[in-house]
Amino acid sequence: MQLNFIGNSETDAHRLRTLFGRVDKTFLTQGCFSLSQLKRGVDLTYNTEAIFFGWGCRGLTPEELSAAFPCLKAAFYLGGDTGPYEPAFTAIGVPLFSCLTENSRSTAEFAFAQIILANKGYYRATRSYIPWMWPLNFRYAKAKANLAYGNFGATVGIVGFGNVGRLVITQLRRFDLALLVHDPFVEDIEIERAGATAATLQCLVESSDVVSLHLPIRETASPLLDHANIAKLKKQSTLINTSRGHHISEDAIANIASQRPDLTFVLDVTRREPLPFWSPLWRRKNVFLSPHIAGVSDQELPRLVIYLSEIYERWSAELTAKL
Repeated sequence: MQLNFIGNSETDAHRLRTLFGRVDKTFLTQGCFSLSQLKRGVDLTYNTEAIFFGWGCRGLTPEELSAAFPCLKAAFYLGGDTGPYEPAFTAIGVPLFSCLTENSRSTAEFAFAQIILANKGYYRATRSYIPWMWPLNFRYAKAKANLAYGNFGATVGIVGFGNVGRLVITQLRRFDLALLVHDPFVEDIEIERAGATAATLQCLVESSDVVSLHLPIRETASPLLDHANIAKLKKQSTLINTSRGHHISEDAIANIASQRPDLTFVLDVTRREPLPFWSPLWRRKNVFLSPHIAGVSDQELPRLVIYLSEIYERWSAELTAKL
């Protein structure tokens, strides 16, 4: 079977092929093409039945795909959400496989870790453990940490019950925690089967010791968590966002964080990345920022490569069996 790796540049395509070649050396014999090369002709891609592409690759139109790969039977995307690419492949009747489930694991692991730390009072302790209060700083910071509920009997609210949200719930079920979920697009019975309780957004915000957002990438007209919702956060609670910055009003966080030092905000994502240096979020001691690291790291990328390679092998075997 002929397959090709494609990328914005030939270097990108070669890098992608190298990643897969570490899993199976037969991938190293396949072709690599940049998007600009695909437009010059189909002599080398005419018989291509499968293509691989990764994060950041510009999407092709149905016409471009049909012209470059007239014999295409499947596409494999080394990434999570296929939203930007799906319409083009659907239009030409070609299935698009991705690493959505495996990609979600990394984000879920990160969010799970932040939730456990937040329940232990880690964030309020670290910002209170300062050298110029020595020797009182130790007891003072520890007292701040003890304001948290710990991981026995606390309430955790999960906003969004997609792949990441479900994985987080699965990991949290090992602890004696009350789990609330808000997702108007999922039946209550499905949430209950996962070991959680369905709740309205207002109830979840007002009741949870930790609120963690796991919403779709797609941008909405207005943030789900606005000033009114954020202001209702439970005393001493923590808000974690590992989804996308546009789901929370950053202006509201900046204002409320200064008015309510009892709250903690853990933001791995912001509306603009990098966050502008003039943003007031940098100056809020109870706002903890990280540079969008919840997703797959370079060291974790092989996990996705192995996963997608296995999908390809199964698809290829099924296709061969039908011949």
